Amino acid sequence: MDKIGEKWIRRLAVAALTAYIRKRGIDSRICLQLLDEVMKEDKDVKKAVGWALREITKKDPERFLQGWVKVKDKNIRSIIRDGVGKLQKEKQEEIKSLW
Repeated sequence: MDKIGEKWIRRLAVAALTAYIRKRGIDSRICLQLLDEVMKEDKDVKKAVGWALREITKKDPERFLQGWVKVKDKNIRSIIRDGVGKLQKEKQEEIKSLW
């Protein structure tokens, strides 16, 4: 399979995490480990990462986001902006203030 096809498989895999998180949201640790591996992907995959993070941040947000917020990469910051979308405003501001 070529690199383009592999990218779409990674996006599908990450997007499928959202259903898992909704159904079994109690243990997001496994999902966070998987997301760690794809945080530096291109724009097509990062959209799916943002979706998954929005689901995770409903239950277990800060640890993961705070670990990535200091990385100076525009794609990662875009993912974090997507990921904090379900947090309370004060939590969003707290995470963004770390930039």
